[in-house]
Amino acid sequence: MALTLKIPPVKPRRGHCAICRDPCKLALQYLWAVCGICDTRAVTAAHRPAGGNNGFDHGENPVYIDGLRCWRRYRFGVHVTMRDFVGADRLSAFYVGWEAAQALETAQRRAKRAGKGPKAPTKKAKKNPLKKKRST
Repeated sequence: MALTLKIPPVKPRRGHCAICRDPCKLALQYLWAVCGICDTRAVTAAHRPAGGNNGFDHGENPVYIDGLRCWRRYRFGVHVTMRDFVGADRLSAFYVGWEAAQALETAQRRAKRAGKGPKAPTKKAKKNPLKKKRST
């Protein structure tokens, strides 16, 4: 199955929740992260409230917030919920698309930063008038 990255209608900015677009510290670290307030509305496919981490670093996936599919990453007794802009049907496929989008965003940010601001003046090598030419 070939994954295609869906371009969100309104691209969530870094540092903002991928659902409500409010500032979210977690979204500075994780692309497409969901804030804690939106995460409390997460339900399973059976429309039951999605539980948290059970201590074994795994839990329910996918979860739905306001009808939008999200995936959870469980680590060290906590979880991070991320909105699915990949259209994945399983967690491993989501991570493939997520990592590709993360790499693309990082490359775009670096390119933007490299071309931003005034360019540093280049120093031309000055000819030394005391230096003699070598004869062969």
